[in-house]
Amino acid sequence: MRKFTGMRHTALAKETSKLKRPSAKARYPRFVVCLDNRGNEISLDIGKIYQVIRPEKRDPPSLLRIIDNEGEDYLYNAIQFVPVDLVPRAKKVLRQRRLFATVGAP
Repeated sequence: MRKFTGMRHTALAKETSKLKRPSAKARYPRFVVCLDNRGNEISLDIGKIYQVIRPEKRDPPSLLRIIDNEGEDYLYNAIQFVPVDLVPRAKKVLRQRRLFATVGAP
């Protein structure tokens, strides 16, 4: 008679573990709200929603790459922001607004 002291890895367990693993897109917040703009008063507004873009390979994990008020992406301390979950329609509107601002409307 066999006795097992640990968990066995079954085919079902492997499939469910793959489903629970977040994709690369889900590993960082797509939109955040600024809670602290000390030192960056011109580039960031408290209470404003900002878009986070994919970090580059050498970006430290404690920093977020944010598209700021000037339409440029810069690294900001992650503790200055809180991630927000938006409905798809709000995400679309914010992305369109940001693209409009970076193109440079008259």
